Amino acid sequence: MLFSWNNDTIRWYEAASEYTGFYKNLANTVAPMIGSAGTFADMGCGIGLVDLELASGVGNVLCVDVSERATEHLRERARERGLSNIDVVCADCFDLDRVFDVIYLCFFSSRDVERFLPKCGKLISVVGGDNNAPLFPQAYRKKSKNTIEGEKQYLDSLNLSYRLSEREFEFGQPLEDLRDAERYVRTYAPEIPREELNRFLESRLVRTGVEKYPFYMPRKKTVGIFEVDGSLR
Repeated sequence: MLFSWNNDTIRWYEAASEYTGFYKNLANTVAPMIGSAGTFADMGCGIGLVDLELASGVGNVLCVDVSERATEHLRERARERGLSNIDVVCADCFDLDRVFDVIYLCFFSSRDVERFLPKCGKLISVVGGDNNAPLFPQAYRKKSKNTIEGEKQYLDSLNLSYRLSEREFEFGQPLEDLRDAERYVRTYAPEIPREELNRFLESRLVRTGVEKYPFYMPRKKTVGIFEVDGSLR
């Protein structure tokens, strides 16, 4: 199941990024691993929040995703920031026949390392930990998520050496009101009964005292950042 990018999911991700600084923190961690790369490609970029933070330190950035809505939005954000070195392509990343200094795989494409190693000098794969607080009841998760341990086992099965860095950043969800909170949870758990939804929100929501986002669902997100040497190194 592909992630669905729409007005709500884009708004929520951008709000969470702005409120917590998650993608700035992630970019600051990843930037030294990228170094002075001339070409950097994010395969399965979504709305490219990390790419917008990394672009100023990289020669050329290619962002690829199959979602037309996500890539259109990323183009707009890159233009707004005056980032002329970001090229955004709406396509299947497996169809691209190009090579790069660094390829970056985010949470949604981290299980495809071996398919990209022949096309880069270094590959960076970012996955989440398995102990992160949920933003919706996990009984309703439709797609199994990759984890740090799962990525270790996957790379070990391919006999690949790697360097792993683990970090923990705040990456919760700010919300505009209670209806927004309900809509958020129902987007990811559409079958949740009203009673369970109420219990979940009561246990997870906190009041912020901030006018723009009066409610917040806190979460510390652990990430594992795997560095793997590509075939072009």
